[in-house]
Amino acid sequence: MIAEDRSFTPVCETVLAKKQRFSLEQRQIADLVGALGIAVIGGIVVFFPALVNPVFGLRSAPRPTIDLVTAYSGGKMTMIRKVAVPAALPALPGSPCLVP
Repeated sequence: MIAEDRSFTPVCETVLAKKQRFSLEQRQIADLVGALGIAVIGGIVVFFPALVNPVFGLRSAPRPTIDLVTAYSGGKMTMIRKVAVPAALPALPGSPCLVP
């Protein structure tokens, strides 16, 4: 039905004429840049929530627990291992769920 309509013919011919003006190398470069842009945006959409959510979980350790580890002269690694990582565990399974 659209093929019989002559109002679209000049538009289609104009688009095809513009596409044929470019050389094969120019079209290949444009396709590569388009694919690269899609990959970059996809990476941002996937990896940003997957990295931010666990970092937010690591920083959400309860302050009294951190004070307790500090009071018992626990080092930074002890605080990370015994307080921060267990506090971040609920955020880890939620990271992949944010991406549809």
